[in-house]
Amino acid sequence: MIQRRTIMLLLLCASVAGLHAQAPFNYNYDDPATAGGGFSDGARASNGDLLITEGTLVVGRVSLMRLDPQGQPLWAVASTLQGSGMKGILERPNGELLLGGLMYDIGTTNLEPSFHRFDANGSWLDSRYYRLDTLHAFIRGAIATTAGRMVTVFSANDPALYGLIAVDGTGQLLWCKTYPMSQSLLDYVSIAPAPMGATLMFYTDVGASPQARARMVSSNGQTLWERAYTIQGSGNGYVEKLVRITDDLYAAQYVLPSGAVQHASGVLFISGSGDVISAHAYQHASLNFGYGSLWSLGDDKLLFSHALSSGTPTVPILARIDTTGQILDFIPYDTATSQMMSDALPMGADTAYLVYAPDQIMLRPLTDPQMICEEAGDPLVHILLTASSMVVSTPSANLVPTMVTITPDFFPVDMQAVLHCNTTGLVTPLPRAAGVSVYPTPATDAIHLAWANGTGQAVVRIVDALGHLIRVMEVRGAMVDLDVTDLPHGIYTVRCIGNGSSAVGRFVKE
Repeated sequence: MIQRRTIMLLLLCASVAGLHAQAPFNYNYDDPATAGGGFSDGARASNGDLLITEGTLVVGRVSLMRLDPQGQPLWAVASTLQGSGMKGILERPNGELLLGGLMYDIGTTNLEPSFHRFDANGSWLDSRYYRLDTLHAFIRGAIATTAGRMVTVFSANDPALYGLIAVDGTGQLLWCKTYPMSQSLLDYVSIAPAPMGATLMFYTDVGASPQARARMVSSNGQTLWERAYTIQGSGNGYVEKLVRITDDLYAAQYVLPSGAVQHASGVLFISGSGDVISAHAYQHASLNFGYGSLWSLGDDKLLFSHALSSGTPTVPILARIDTTGQILDFIPYDTATSQMMSDALPMGADTAYLVYAPDQIMLRPLTDPQMICEEAGDPLVHILLTASSMVVSTPSANLVPTMVTITPDFFPVDMQAVLHCNTTGLVTPLPRAAGVSVYPTPATDAIHLAWANGTGQAVVRIVDALGHLIRVMEVRGAMVDLDVTDLPHGIYTVRCIGNGSSAVGRFVKE
C-alpha cells in the first residue's frame, strides 16, 4: 500500500529496499542560527567524505563543512572573519585540512590570500594570511597540486597583473610570482594541477590585442612555457575554467563575446606543451551565456556547465561532452534552484555530486534525462571552430609577501540536511502556477492525479530512486488514478507535465 510519509525522514541509503549506499540525494543545508550557505568549492576526502566550503565569507556563515557520502553533515564550522570566501581545500596524509581563501587585511580594505588549518574533525589549528604589498588582490581559485601543496591564483587591476602564491600543507609560504598584463580582466583566470607539482594557468590579457594565454609554471615557480591563442570568432575568448584531463590533455572553457559565433560558450583542448588539439563552441537556441565551469569526469568525458545571462530565471545549462567536443547528454536544470553550479565532485564518468551556489548538494546520475525538480529545456548546439597558438614570452616577478598569523574565531554550527523539493507524501512542492496535483489514493495501489484547471491532459513520468525512467504515459481527464501495483518496493519520483504547468513529488511503494 502507498502511504503518506514525511519524506524528510527517508534517507536514501541501504536501509531502503532496493537502494544502495550511493543512491541519489538532493539536499538543502541550513543552520537556523546562521545566515546559511553559499557553497563555492568542494573536494573528496580520502575516505569518500565530502568537504564543502563557503563562497561569501561573512560573519556567521559556514566556512567548512564535512558530509558523509550520503550527504549527512558530520560537522561544520563558521567564523567571524570577513572576506570574499574560501576557494580551495587540501587534505594532508595525516587527515588535516588546509582551507585556502581570501580575507580583509587587518585595519585595511585590502583583500589578501589566507590559509586556515583544521584537524579531520573540524577543530581549528592555526591561521595566517599574506600581505601582497600594495596590491588590492582578488583570489580566483586554489588547487591542491600533485606535490601536496596548495597554489592560489590572484588578480589585480592596479597595476594589472595575475599572480600565483604557493604554500605547503601547513600554509607556509613557498614562493609567490606575479605576471604583468597590459590590462587584466579580474575574473578571467583559472589554474589546474600538472605533473611533478607544476601548475598550468590559463588567463585573458585584455589590451590593444586581447589574447587568451596559457603558462606552465614548475613546482618552484619557474615558467616552463607560455603560449597565446587565437580562437575563431571569439575575440580570443574570456577564460572561465581550466581542467586537467590527463598529464598531456587539458581543457579550457571560455566565453565567446562576439564574432562569428556570438554569445556562446566554448571549450579549447590543448596538450601538456600548449599545442592546440581542437576548439568548440556551444550555443543556446534563444539565450546568451554568462558564466560557467568545466569538470573532468574521467574516461575522456567532461561535465560542462554554464548559466545564461538573460532570461528569468537565470537558467543553468548542464551537459556531458567528450574530448572530441561532442555533446553526450544534455541534463535538465533544477527549476527550484535555478542557480549556477559552483562545483562538481565526480563519482566516475556517469555520476557526480553537484554543488550549487546557494546551499544545495545533489548526487545525480549524469546519463538519465530528468530527475525530481528538473525541467527540460532547449539543448545546446555544438559548433566546431579553428584555433591556433604561438609561443610568447612575458616577464614574471618575484613577490615576497608578509605573513601575518591570526587567531580567528571558528565556531561549530549545527547544519541540517533537508531533502530539496520534497514535502510530506506526494504533493506539488514547486512554486509554480496552479496545475497538476499528485498524491496517493487511500487503500489502493494507485496514484491519484487532479487538475486545478485546463483540459486535463498531461504526460506522467515515473522515475525510481536511482534516477531510472520506469514509465511514461499520457493521461486525460480532470482526475485520474494510475495503477502502480507492478512497481517493486522502493521510493519513486512522479512528474506530471500538462497545460503549461508541472508537479513533482515522491511516494513510497511498500
